[in-house]
Amino acid sequence: MSSSTKQPELDSNYVSPLRVATPYLIAAWIFIFWARFFLSVLPSVGSGDLDRVDVLFIVPDILWNLVFPDHSQNDSVGWSHLAQRIPIIIHALFIFLSAYSLGRILLRGMKLQQSFDVASHTALAGSLGLATVSLVTLDLGYFGILSRTLFGILLLIPIVFETYLWFKERRVKKIQQSVERSKSFRILFAGCIIFLIPMLLGAMLPSTDFDVKEYHLEGPKEYFLEGRVHFLPHNVYTSFPFLTEMLTLCGMVLTNDWFTGALVGKTVLMMFAPLTALGVFAVGKRVANSTAGLLGALVYLSTPWAYRISIIAYTEGAMCCYVIVTLLALLIWLDAAKDSNSTASQRRSLTLLLGLLSGCAIATKYPGLVMVAIPVALTLLATVILRKFPLRESLIMAGIYILGGLVSFGPWVIKNSLETGNPVYPLMYSVFGGEDWNEELNEKWKAGHARPSPVFKAPTAMAQELKKNVVDVALGSVWQSPLMFGLAPLALFWRKREKRFWIVVGAAATLLLVWYTLTHLLDRFWVPVLPVIAVLSGVAWVVVYEFFHTGQHRNSLSQLLIGKSITCLFAVTLVYNFAFMTTDASGYSAYFIDYEVAREQVKPDSLRIAENAMTPGDRVLFVGEAMVFDADLEYRYNTVFDHSLFEKWTSRKLGEKEWELLSAKEIAERFHEEGITHVLVNWNEVLRYRTTYGYTDFVSPSRLKELNDLWRFVEVPIPDEYNLKEWNELAPSWQNEIEAWGPELKQTSQSGQLSMKKYQLFKLDEGQ
Repeated sequence: MSSSTKQPELDSNYVSPLRVATPYLIAAWIFIFWARFFLSVLPSVGSGDLDRVDVLFIVPDILWNLVFPDHSQNDSVGWSHLAQRIPIIIHALFIFLSAYSLGRILLRGMKLQQSFDVASHTALAGSLGLATVSLVTLDLGYFGILSRTLFGILLLIPIVFETYLWFKERRVKKIQQSVERSKSFRILFAGCIIFLIPMLLGAMLPSTDFDVKEYHLEGPKEYFLEGRVHFLPHNVYTSFPFLTEMLTLCGMVLTNDWFTGALVGKTVLMMFAPLTALGVFAVGKRVANSTAGLLGALVYLSTPWAYRISIIAYTEGAMCCYVIVTLLALLIWLDAAKDSNSTASQRRSLTLLLGLLSGCAIATKYPGLVMVAIPVALTLLATVILRKFPLRESLIMAGIYILGGLVSFGPWVIKNSLETGNPVYPLMYSVFGGEDWNEELNEKWKAGHARPSPVFKAPTAMAQELKKNVVDVALGSVWQSPLMFGLAPLALFWRKREKRFWIVVGAAATLLLVWYTLTHLLDRFWVPVLPVIAVLSGVAWVVVYEFFHTGQHRNSLSQLLIGKSITCLFAVTLVYNFAFMTTDASGYSAYFIDYEVAREQVKPDSLRIAENAMTPGDRVLFVGEAMVFDADLEYRYNTVFDHSLFEKWTSRKLGEKEWELLSAKEIAERFHEEGITHVLVNWNEVLRYRTTYGYTDFVSPSRLKELNDLWRFVEVPIPDEYNLKEWNELAPSWQNEIEAWGPELKQTSQSGQLSMKKYQLFKLDEGQ
């Protein structure tokens, strides 16, 4: 090459302007996002005008009250009451250890016990084992074999067997794990234990959430009291796949008490949180390194949403777990698929594992089909095509994947098919039909669970919703953490963005896309993306550290100050998250309360009213009220999406919104057949339904007046302090609804305030 064309030599110390500016751009993003986050209003906290900065200022008080609880309530609150939790912990640990042992045995059976590191093995074994205990409970419950002794024996067998196998292996050969793995596991436990403590304490408390008391716990309670798992026509939700609820039923059987067993079940469900954290760690380690995995686990466990779904018996805690462990298993499968040293047997075992985990996701919640099972299946299909697997091997793996899904999800399909004729009842009614269901209920169900604007039919409306939903998910959600979406985008600066990294990004995008296009945009439906986002946040945390602590300009004063400021910001965020998750804003948090007092505190007023009026042998029909789990009495009820029992027992339907009341004799006979001695109408709930999902027009204040001469029930007075809600506290939609539909509910209190009547209680008049 001639001297005239010779390229100039580059300065070895040259750093591009973009490289110099990147740390400052990252810092700007962090400071702006954190400022926006903490200045966001918390709509459901306090009077509705608090922002997170307001909460931040009272963090010291929150932490002080946490350690030194108030003793002013007649000694009902105090550390001494933790002794009441010991039986709960013992039973929950027994179930979990049995499940974990079962999971290890299953991995042995698939010859995968040596295929994973400790964290991966623990997460996979625990999640598989819990699903297995759930299925065993379903099978035994369906055949009416809910024996405490049998359950105790069956749960003990895996523990004994796995313990024997483990010691046998130790004697045959020294099982050596690398020092790095052992230390990583210990560091993970030590760094995250502080966030697991309030989760454990909160999980052992009675529930206050509506859905939990309506079906997550109520369904298992009814199964336990009746001694079998069967179709409940008055509660459509209990026909959903009940993976988590069967663990609650297992707790009830083991303790021989529905209330104590519910606490045991909630504590077992809390175990999904550390399993999810282990899954986040294992995925983060594969995508980046152990540090990223550990930080990702910390981000997940420190998020108030993770706390909330761990102390409330929602399905999302388990769903988060099955999302991340399935992603973990997929990454392992992909590694095996490209490894020329892997055997067909190993790939098939991993495919079976993927099928089982995908089925577990669906058995936890129907959206698991589109969030987990189908995306995994498409990934497997794309891989076998791109890597040109032999057709025979591809078909075998496809069959194994489907088989795994059928094993873990199939029993729920069989149960629904036998009970209702519809394998996915109450979904797809137009295709399969369904017992005790009709077109009217189906349309009501679809309307109540439909997306606000139809997919593809209203693209403009969807685009308008997008901005609001992005803000709601990343910033507006009360239980969100800025360490999630504030950090995750910065993972794109990770220097080694290999295939695994993009698979995790794709998984996060898929989950959010499915939520946005195929669900009714309820916040809990996007929560399963959090462990995947936590993986990216852990990677991003490492990126931030490297830019400000190991970068070329780390010695500059400005970058040093920025790095220290970011470190302090993250530390303050962790303290804030811990304090916020231990307040009532994140769920019932009376960690040191006496159980008897707690049981009364969480009981709805409607149940108290009924219990005060009833004597042994009485039975109440709840109208409008479906949050009945705490009821320690005989009762009947129905949910908003089921046929109204009150309507069925007092009328004959002639057409749409047209009824004929039965004769006094017919009504009396029907109530006598059902053993009903009291009727309690919760107008507060009826109004809530009428302004949201809709409620049968048959139930109205005027209808009760019309029935007055036909049934042998007289109204029981209810004290104003239980029964009246001031008119100015009602939403305008409620006020308008009352004016048009039920003006009889308007009442003036003794103090002269215009109010709304919340309840009406009627008692059978034995004198007639």
